[in-house]
This record gives sequence, structure tokens and C-alpha cells, in this order.
Amino acid sequence: MALLWGAAVVWAQDAEPKSEWELTGGYGHTVQFVMADETSDHLALFMPTWGLRLSRVVEYVAAGHFAGYFGDAKGWFLGLLPVGARFQLPQTPWRPYFVFQAGFGWTDLEIIEINRRFNYILTGGFGLRWPKEKPESGLLELRLVHYSNAGTVLPNYGFNSIALVAGWRIR
Repeated sequence: MALLWGAAVVWAQDAEPKSEWELTGGYGHTVQFVMADETSDHLALFMPTWGLRLSRVVEYVAAGHFAGYFGDAKGWFLGLLPVGARFQLPQTPWRPYFVFQAGFGWTDLEIIEINRRFNYILTGGFGLRWPKEKPESGLLELRLVHYSNAGTVLPNYGFNSIALVAGWRIR
């Protein structure tokens, strides 16, 4: 019984908090996945994120999304990603992870790839979190951002960007 109690105390000390905030920002560029894509743009990305740990491996994540595009199109995209999950390796000092998120947003971009003000957002990425020696720590991630109007207005090629994202975790 004492052994089980001791193991529970050690595990509880090692356990991460249930919820946390992240402030992330990044820079990237559009990528062309279909030949009909025409827009070539630079991207500045800001995503405040809230996460709720569900297990030592899985975390629910929801995020705000602000992207500014400058280059051919010059515009912005403002959205919300309420559906998401992060999967991380729990027993490593550097926490490698994969993250997937989905949501919706509005834009003033006038480009052939989406051709609508209201669009859907899908993001996915992989990254590393800094060791957790303090209540706050950092992360570095490579993220794919995809906007689509889901075929509600044709053509719907989708607008894609890849960004290098860095962030700060606050517990």
C-alpha cells in the first residue's frame, strides 16, 4: 500500500497542469498544391490557444486565428478554431507533438482560391515544446494552414500556407 501511495505522489508531482494558454506567432509563405493556384503571398500568423489536458498524451485545444497576408493579395483572415487535439510524447524532456485543428473565419482576401468572405480553416503541425522547468516555457512548430469555402462557391481550390511558429506557454 505504501508503494502505491509513493508512486501516486511521484506521479502527481510530475503531472502537468490541466489547462494552459499559449501565445504563438509565426511567419510563412503560401504553397501551391493544385496547378490552378495563382496567389503567392507572405503570411504573418498570430494564434492565442487554450489547451485542456485530457490524458498524458492527448490535449483538447481551441484557438483564435489572425493571419495577415502581404504580397500579391494583401489582406487578413480572422477566425476561430474550436475543434482541435494535440498528441504528445509524455515521457521525454523535449515534448514532440502533432496538433490538428478545425474552425471557421472571415477574410478580406480577394483571391481565386477561396472566392468568398466566410471560409473554413484546417491546420495541422508538428513541433517541440521546451522542457518544463518553469511555469512558462516555449515551443517551436511547423504548421500547415488551409482555407476552403467547402465548395459553396466555385472554384474552390483552397488556399494553403506553411508557417514556422514559435510560442510561449503560460500555465
